[in-house]
Amino acid sequence: MHKEYIGYDEALKKTLKHITPLDVVDLPLSDCTGYTAAEDVRARVDAPSVDTSLKDGFAVRAADIARAAAENCIRLNCIGTASAGGSETDRVLPQTAVRILTGARVPDGADAVVAEEYARRSGDAIIISEPIDKRRNILPQGSDIARGQPVLLNGECLSPGKIG
Repeated sequence: MHKEYIGYDEALKKTLKHITPLDVVDLPLSDCTGYTAAEDVRARVDAPSVDTSLKDGFAVRAADIARAAAENCIRLNCIGTASAGGSETDRVLPQTAVRILTGARVPDGADAVVAEEYARRSGDAIIISEPIDKRRNILPQGSDIARGQPVLLNGECLSPGKIG
């Protein structure tokens, strides 16, 4: 007797015709490795949730130091410190700066972060000799993932990385 062979696509079609998906189960996230997502999962919040500093340095208004140069150093009054997870409420006003640590929320009023190595301390002030572009050294809110963006798609396998 002669056997007839079929191709992959036809074999897959015949197989899928005779199987049904398993019931959806709710499990603790820590037990989900190797399972398959039963629905799309979308981000509920932005990550990061606020603009954060990429560097240790000083949160400033870029316009305040736009004319800075070696022969025209700009002096800004340092009015506080912002640290990651802190609840600082200092607002950067014209001609002021806030000392900021990596991962800290960028204070209101600031639109750039001067890296520490490009500023010199002088008492309660900092001295800057180079201009900086707006948004420099700032990780924007939602730049890793924005609220509503899919983080896992229906049918996707749950790996440790996806679960994280």
